[in-house]
Amino acid sequence: MFSTFEGYKEALTTGEEQLKAKPFGVADAARTTEQIKNSGKKPKLTAGQDDGGNLVISKPHKTDTKSKSGTKSAVGSPSERENK
Repeated sequence: MFSTFEGYKEALTTGEEQLKAKPFGVADAARTTEQIKNSGKKPKLTAGQDDGGNLVISKPHKTDTKSKSGTKSAVGSPSERENK
């Protein structure tokens, strides 16, 4: 395959190396994901999909359930709170 960024021989060598390389399969991806989850490191960005199937990249959601103001968060829907 011809490349404008590298010479033909270099591109050919790179292609041959990639063909010889072990493919990264689903099991490898699952292992890598589990290692990351168990490492205790938090990601700087997360990726997901919106309702239209578009890629959405954002900062991770905070999972801290403690309120900084010390007030309790409301539980249930507004109608449930009004009936109590």
